[in-house]
Amino acid sequence: MRLRRSLLGLLFVLAAPVLASAASPRQLKRTYRPQGGSTMRTSHNFAAMSQQHYKEYSKAVVQLLEKYPADQHVFIGVGRALTTLVGIMQNLDEHLAFNFPASGLSGSRGVDPAPYRQEYYRHFAKLIPASVLDGNHTIVLMDRSQGRGNGGSSIERVRKLLQDYIVSRGSPAKVIGVGLSEGAPAHGLAWMDVRSLPSVMGLNNDTLERQFGEYPEHHIGVRNTLEHLQRRQEYDHLKIVLGEHMQDDQALDAALHKLPGIQLVPAP
Repeated sequence: MRLRRSLLGLLFVLAAPVLASAASPRQLKRTYRPQGGSTMRTSHNFAAMSQQHYKEYSKAVVQLLEKYPADQHVFIGVGRALTTLVGIMQNLDEHLAFNFPASGLSGSRGVDPAPYRQEYYRHFAKLIPASVLDGNHTIVLMDRSQGRGNGGSSIERVRKLLQDYIVSRGSPAKVIGVGLSEGAPAHGLAWMDVRSLPSVMGLNNDTLERQFGEYPEHHIGVRNTLEHLQRRQEYDHLKIVLGEHMQDDQALDAALHKLPGIQLVPAP
């Protein structure tokens, strides 16, 4: 009996670091600077994004992190529609979210990417860190989608290819899709209701994505290869503007303190 208890105790001790690691919260930067602690403003006249627009983008990020806790998930925006949401997430943790430039996949007239599988695989390998592709976090592909049984095709088309690519690497990572929409999209995808966030509903073909997306419009395999892809400096400017809003965003700060799987640390 004593031997059995000793063995059980030893197993618990050996397993404890693994359990602790699995339960470790993700560290996010605390961007809020209370009591006038904000840094110098550089973008007062950024007409493309009002304070109201920013508040709704911020609320959408909180809703995503409520639904998909940050210690278990990584987010990838398909195309350019969710550029601002990815930018907010990257200001919290540069490894929390990424943009994946894949245009022309939406709707019944969207391109089937299957014939361009190898070109997509090259893009996955270049644009998504190996720590994500080979990790234990669930990858959440997200896009602005049409609801009520329509839409979601861009997410589902990329999801299938990305999951196949991950399997080919022998990785345990899983890929799921979520449409930010006014109703359930097609393909059985999960969805997040954005009817109360008109600024988010208007993110398809929005000025922000056209002018400040991390990448220009990019049709993988059809018109463009990986060699054509060029990152845009305008996206860095957008993130600076988002960061300035985040410094004043007490509501975001309060919400992040309540979310599971997060540990806020002072921003440098």
